[in-house]
Amino acid sequence: MKHIIIVNDMNCEKCVEKISEALSEEGIAFDINLEQKAVSIYERGDAVRKASMIISELGYHIA
Repeated sequence: MKHIIIVNDMNCEKCVEKISEALSEEGIAFDINLEQKAVSIYERGDAVRKASMIISELGYHIA
């Protein structure tokens, strides 16, 4: 199952790298589409909440 998190202020490749590194460190399966400002999470349960929290802690705003 895929859940999409919209990150309105993800504007550049540096943002993608920062988010990717943080989610990878936690072992979360994801894809990022910069054009759509979307982070797709491919896990169930706590992963979506955890990913949202990580992205927010990095200083990004989730829609």
